[in-house]
Amino acid sequence: MAALLLALWGNALLLSLRAAGIAGQDTSRFLRTMLAAQVILVTGAGVLLALSVESPPVWLCLYGSSLLIPTLLAVIWSPPKVAADAEGRTATRKLGLRLAPTMVANMVMLRADRLLLPVLSSPEQLGLYVVVAAVTELIAWPVQAFVDGRVPLWRVSIDMGTLSVGKILGFAAAFTGLGSAVVALSLAALLIPVFGEEYSPARQLVWPLAAAGGLYAFSRVGLAMAVAGNRSRLAASIDISGMMVAAAAYIVLIPEHGATGAALGSLLGYGIAALASAAVVWRMAWSQAVVEGSSSDAS
Repeated sequence: MAALLLALWGNALLLSLRAAGIAGQDTSRFLRTMLAAQVILVTGAGVLLALSVESPPVWLCLYGSSLLIPTLLAVIWSPPKVAADAEGRTATRKLGLRLAPTMVANMVMLRADRLLLPVLSSPEQLGLYVVVAAVTELIAWPVQAFVDGRVPLWRVSIDMGTLSVGKILGFAAAFTGLGSAVVALSLAALLIPVFGEEYSPARQLVWPLAAAGGLYAFSRVGLAMAVAGNRSRLAASIDISGMMVAAAAYIVLIPEHGATGAALGSLLGYGIAALASAAVVWRMAWSQAVVEGSSSDAS
């Protein structure tokens, strides 16, 4: 329970940093914090493996602490400054409440695998998994940073009916596909030389997790467009659908297949989220076309 609370608190603060970075058009603090969290997680996993620590609560506390410590330090070191008026803060809170299910679903979809692995399988499987998962998560970082920065512009384009859906989706698909291949090939080549022979079983996780990372990155495009268009229900449908599939797959696959089951569960859940994201984007494009057509008929 303590580990779960650490993870939830850390994720909540990370989301706050990300939101502040988007609003202030400066995501450097958020990116530094994410990088620090990954370094702490990978280093801690290596230490626990070297010490042969097999206690699930210890592993879970490592995971929760890796999220909370760098984020809490970032908030304390540079606390946010609120300059909006009361009306603006009220509108922001209302939008945040509508997006709350999306944020909860995203946390469960992304982190349930690491919380369930030591419980349903073993700490050793978690140690193998987090090393590969931490690296393949890098695939989504450039896409997340890009769409975060484009939300204000997409908001204007949606209002004007000029959002170029096909171009954006094509770029996202090409980038995530190429990024997944580059990360997978690099990690497969460097995993054993960098981490040692004891990580050789983790090689079979590289391609499923790299593909899952690419699908998750692609799904962020539709989510950002839905937020830009103030479509909170469409935004929620992306991560909630992915969460439901991923959580069910984790529960079914992890007990028998361990880290491999978690990787396949991620692939399935993120794949569903990517499909839902594409459906959301095309639905918004269709609505835009209908509005344009109605305006032309009226004219």
